Amino acid sequence: MFGQVLPHDDDLPDRFFSPRGSIVYDRDLNSSLLNDLEIEIQYRSRYRLPRDLKEIAPYILRRTTAGSWHFNGPCVGMAGDLRTDGALVIPFREAGFFDHLCSNELMRWRLRRGEESWDLPQRYLYDSERRLIPLASSELANVIGVSTFALSTDDKVLIVEQTARNHSSQGLLAPSGSGSLEPEDHSVSLAPFILNGANRELLEETGITDDQIRTSHLIGFGRWLERGAKPEFFAVTLLNDSAANIEERRGAVSRSEAHYTRRTRWIELADLIEPDEDTRSIMSVPLGYGALALRDALDNRHTVFEAH
Repeated sequence: MFGQVLPHDDDLPDRFFSPRGSIVYDRDLNSSLLNDLEIEIQYRSRYRLPRDLKEIAPYILRRTTAGSWHFNGPCVGMAGDLRTDGALVIPFREAGFFDHLCSNELMRWRLRRGEESWDLPQRYLYDSERRLIPLASSELANVIGVSTFALSTDDKVLIVEQTARNHSSQGLLAPSGSGSLEPEDHSVSLAPFILNGANRELLEETGITDDQIRTSHLIGFGRWLERGAKPEFFAVTLLNDSAANIEERRGAVSRSEAHYTRRTRWIELADLIEPDEDTRSIMSVPLGYGALALRDALDNRHTVFEAH
């Protein structure tokens, strides 16, 4: 969708690339997150679509939803940038799922206004040198994606096979829990806010229960280029038992997620972070990048894994 030259971010110099998409990130920042980088959250007023995007929103919704209206659930957008040497307070703001469809998701399209082509990415996503517009000055919703990997005590990871109804990774393998951050996940600090959302998604999509979770930690952040450079956070959720014992006690997938989850299955941690070609071919972008972030965390031999 971007042609020969991908957008870039000087403050997120590393890049994960797969045939399905790219995420720009910073390995040093990921390490800081794992080491409990302390960031406070400040809420701003609700996100509003720019006038130009608002005018075409009804047409976009008909196209992106294929004629069926998705639930316009409440989400949380990111209105500030996360940097290793950046601000210690980051503004968040409430948005709706439709705001996401009509802003970030719109960046993959090429539209026409009358006789002229409307270059939305050049206007809303990056500058003339293809540098990403910072989240602090972006006019897009920038709804925050959250994902986590449930890791058992015998080094197995629960992954999700998604159905064709899933919005972003139809029919592909996904992390144990993944979705959008919601206002109900609220905390005054970044890490608890993100982890609340990631683990909520984990419980809804897999039937794992709160009492099966020992601890959770952030392992990564990035911006997913093909989805309007939306912010994405990644975590690892350490379980307190073996995969077999967890399997015996976990519940059913929530009713709200049943349409999007085909089934769940356990794979060896080693097979996730060093996948074979068959597995790699059906990995979603969040699963691929999240596995990379998890491998980096393990390579750093961080203390959170020592007692696991």
